[in-house]
Amino acid sequence: SGARLLRAKAEAMAEVRRTRQITKSELRTLKKRVAQLRKKGFDVWTEDELEREGWTLAPLPPAAADAATPSMAQAADWDCGLACVQMALLSLDVPPPACSLKQLRARLSSDSVWTADLVYLLASYGIQCEYLTSELSAGASSAEKAGSA
Repeated sequence: SGARLLRAKAEAMAEVRRTRQITKSELRTLKKRVAQLRKKGFDVWTEDELEREGWTLAPLPPAAADAATPSMAQAADWDCGLACVQMALLSLDVPPPACSLKQLRARLSSDSVWTADLVYLLASYGIQCEYLTSELSAGASSAEKAGSA
């Protein structure tokens, strides 16, 4: 299914982020350690040790947010969050008709869009995400703006 494909792609990107590009000094140290082990009779190879320790010689690919994330315009001055969700979904290969701003608005339960709503939108497409906030409730100015929107 589409959600399974998105999860697999997200897991693959997370695995790439766990890989670290090795520096020249770290590579020298690793090569010396491999040479010492080989002298002792162990069947070890530098490439295998690099991989086992989570290193790579190749430059790391760009972060998920940098990899082919399309730029999408807001339709109104209040829907920047919806445009961000749309860009994230498109970068995860959700078909454009399935994540248009109209489709995203249709998935919302009200006209007022809060950050938590964006998390629910992403989750409705099978995207695992975590919502963190420094506020326990909406501030007075935010609540007033939402009432007038």
